[in-house]
Amino acid sequence: GDGTGTDTSGSSGGGVDMTIIIAIIAGALLLLVVIGGAIMEGDLDITHPIGYGMTNRNIASHRNTLIAFERPENPWATVVEISDNPLLSGFASTENQAALAGKASIIAERHGQGSVILFSDNPNFRAYFFGTNKLFMNSLFFSKGFDRPRQ
Repeated sequence: GDGTGTDTSGSSGGGVDMTIIIAIIAGALLLLVVIGGAIMEGDLDITHPIGYGMTNRNIASHRNTLIAFERPENPWATVVEISDNPLLSGFASTENQAALAGKASIIAERHGQGSVILFSDNPNFRAYFFGTNKLFMNSLFFSKGFDRPRQ
């Protein structure tokens, strides 16, 4: 040791192993920025063509990142808004849940002659969520089924 009561050499001389402390701190920081595969709730606009055929506004999706979109100025562009208390199953820190709450997970807007439809999650993840899979299919078939707002 170096006389400070810490053992930075990694040997087991009775002191604190700094490698273990660094690993614990890194693990704690990782919990703040990574979602290890939680199921989150969103509010689906069932009146939007991307939401065609859906009857329930509540929709679950698999989420493993903090990727989400700020709501666009166009009020009709947000197809799915992440709920205020989104966690349905799994683990996500309180900070991560707060960071996602109120953001958009699906946005659809007209651009030029076509449409831009953004998904922040993988809607076809393991073919597990039929609701989000349907939204993906609707984005293919109904991508021109909506107009940009009038100015």
